[in-house]
Order: sequence, then C-alpha cells, then structure tokens
Amino acid sequence: MDTVKNWKEIIDNLRQFSYVTKQEDTFTFDKFSQFYHWYYFPYEEAFAPSKFLGYKNTTIKDYSGRGWGGITQNTLLKYFDKVPFGSKEFKALYQKLEDFAHSLGKPLSIRILKGSGGIYTPKKEFNKNADYSQKIFDVVSNDLTSIESESTLEGKEGAKTVKLVNIYERIPALRAKAIQIHGLICKVCSFDFKKSYGSHGADFIEVHHLKPLYTLADASLINPATDMTVLCSNCHRMIHRKKDNPLTIEQLKEIWNKNNS
Repeated sequence: MDTVKNWKEIIDNLRQFSYVTKQEDTFTFDKFSQFYHWYYFPYEEAFAPSKFLGYKNTTIKDYSGRGWGGITQNTLLKYFDKVPFGSKEFKALYQKLEDFAHSLGKPLSIRILKGSGGIYTPKKEFNKNADYSQKIFDVVSNDLTSIESESTLEGKEGAKTVKLVNIYERIPALRAKAIQIHGLICKVCSFDFKKSYGSHGADFIEVHHLKPLYTLADASLINPATDMTVLCSNCHRMIHRKKDNPLTIEQLKEIWNKNNS
C-alpha cells in the first residue's frame, strides 16, 4: 500500500471520505468510532481519519482497515500540525467532530481525548481552497454511478483498451479537475447540456482521455489539463466508434463541420 505523495491526493481521499454519510453498509462506516486521529480541513469544513487519508486512492467501498496508522501519521506530518489538547481551538474542533459523529449516530473514540489520539489542522501553506469544489466532485460521482452498468465492448485487445480508458475517465477526482479546467461545453460541436435540458442537464458533460493508451500505466501521471478534454455523449461515442482506431478531436471536428456547415 502506497502512501499519499502530495496535497492533491489527500484532498482526493477527503472527497471519498465525505461519502461515509451515504455508505452505511461499508467497513468504513462500521469502524467510524475506532478512528482517533482526525484531520480537519477548514475550507471544506470536513474531517477525515489518518488511515483513510494517508494511503493513496482510498475509497469508502474499498477501505478495509489494512495498513498501520503510524505510517500514515508520519506521512501526514508534512501537511498538518496537531492541535494542542485542551486549547480553545481543540475544544471547538472536538465539538464539530462530535456533531459530525452524532449526525451518523456514532460515538467518538475516547482515545481522541486520551492516549496518542488527537485532532490536526493543515499547515499554513496547505490551508487553502482545493483545486476543485466538492460540488463538482459530487456531481461527477453521481454521474459515474449512473453509468456503472454500461457494458464494456468485447474483443481481444478492444475490451482491454475500452476498459482501461473507462477506468481513467471514471476516476472522480480526475474527472472533476478536467471539468473545472475545460468547462461544460463539448469541444467538438459546442453542445451545452444545460441549455438543451435545463436544470436536469446542469453540470453534465462527458470526459474524454487524450493520452495514448500505452502511457496509461499510472493514473498519477495523467494531467487533466493536457491529457483530458470534455465532449457531449454523441461526440464521445463517435470518437470511440471504431474501437481499434479512435478519432482525434481535430478529426471528429473536421467531420462535424463538414456535415453541419
């Protein structure tokens, strides 16, 4: 299990932990009261525990409690300071944490107040707005859930290729960042879901992966600004229609312009 390497990965894990309120049938929810190292994010007004934050790509559904809290605490020391026990700040944050736990019907671990536990806040250089909003993350996560049942094409290399592309296009954090950068208007035909479907289409767009497939070994290498873009559903399907030879944005735009001039 790899530990987080930067602030972005910590924020990605925080976003995932926010779903504990909606995933009561998970190990994370069951073990909520056993966490005793809590990290508070002022700009998000949110808490998350050490072992959940400290390992890369943690999700509510996949979290199993594996690993050692001492490793994640050491990793997170670079980004957080421990709030002095008994201080005015500690008492205020503990009340916030207690309210959060109460909203889930959960008690807090006594080890937060006794022993090695505690509450932590970001160091000054990290105490800032995240790269993308919780709203964007929530929207794209819900959209992804709605298409999870979509079938994958079959074939020797075709299935592998499509599945691989889908994996990277369906990581909520990457998708949210790509949408923040590229917007909500299709880069080929300029289709606007909100304009055509009103509030039902608000904040919706599909994300397309531009990076060559042979470079997709590691999601951390993907730059949403240069390796991803946004497309309407029609244009996205047209680009991938020939699974062994997907079109480029420029090629599809040329086809679209030729037939819609």
